[in-house]
Amino acid sequence: MEKNVNTEILQDLIYSKFSNYQDFINACALRGFKPAMPTVKSWFGKNKDGARSPSVKNLPIIAEVLDVDMEVLLTHSNISKTREKIYKIPILEMPTGCGAMGEFDPSFAVVKEVDIPKVFIEQRYPSHKHLRIFKCFGDSMQPKYNSGDFVIVDMVDGRSFIKIDGIYVFRLDKAVYIKRLTFMPNKIMARSINPDYESFEISENEIESGLFEVLGKTCGRIAFEDGLLLDNQGIY
Repeated sequence: MEKNVNTEILQDLIYSKFSNYQDFINACALRGFKPAMPTVKSWFGKNKDGARSPSVKNLPIIAEVLDVDMEVLLTHSNISKTREKIYKIPILEMPTGCGAMGEFDPSFAVVKEVDIPKVFIEQRYPSHKHLRIFKCFGDSMQPKYNSGDFVIVDMVDGRSFIKIDGIYVFRLDKAVYIKRLTFMPNKIMARSINPDYESFEISENEIESGLFEVLGKTCGRIAFEDGLLLDNQGIY
């Protein structure tokens, strides 16, 4: 049975361990393999012959960089996934700042898509077309959102919405933040959950001039915590 590189798993691992493709390339270069940026991007794109993938000869280095067994990166070519009960939610390349600052990307470029079972979403969101995922950086929204968490956001996408106090992803000039917003008559207060961070005010002038824009409201997150620390004996 023929084996190929599972590019979906490969992209998931790269994105979970590195903030961008360049950091992954730099880590590979330290071990003697330096793929060009267009080459790495082509692994996750499409051409007339289907998805490209890295050469199997380079997999030992890639597996070492990602700290996984090489077999994890391989899949049998005749295995297919059932998609009928899956929503594909795009992850935006643009991060959102939790103490750190995310930089606004007006193109809303997508770095990849995540398969999420419909059962987790469809009761509240029968249509998933406005859902996007941001990656958080910083600790200002701990303990609800930690650095590295993936936050699911119901994007405004030009729709009108009722301004109810809550946790939003928003743009302030060229910076992107996730904060708890309190809507007031002539201003908006942006508050962190972490008490080490001070609140700040978004003025009426910033709102009316277009420097401030609500991008969407948070509606879920994907996060992992540290598990067991095991010796080589594993779990029995």
